[in-house]
Amino acid sequence: MKGNRTRACEGAYAQPQTLRSHWCGTDYDADAIFVVVNRDDGAQKLYQQIQSSPIWQGLKAVKANHVYAIPDQPWVDYSALGSKMALDDAEKMFAK
Repeated sequence: MKGNRTRACEGAYAQPQTLRSHWCGTDYDADAIFVVVNRDDGAQKLYQQIQSSPIWQGLKAVKANHVYAIPDQPWVDYSALGSKMALDDAEKMFAK
């Protein structure tokens, strides 16, 4: 991974209110995107802004409808049980 791409991603997270053209999504045009969005109104509003941006809409995963909104638990639980539960969820998602 190139260092400048890592810094671009870090910059996107450091300033979540803006979505810049150097956002890491443009450098890494993924086949699938997993998104954890907090339930609070501010996070929901920001996610809606991101979804309406041309950068987001131009991503391969978005065009293919391969964006998966996932809950924070068990996906960000770093225990063995949480990891197993997240893998079970992923298997169900990809089996569709």
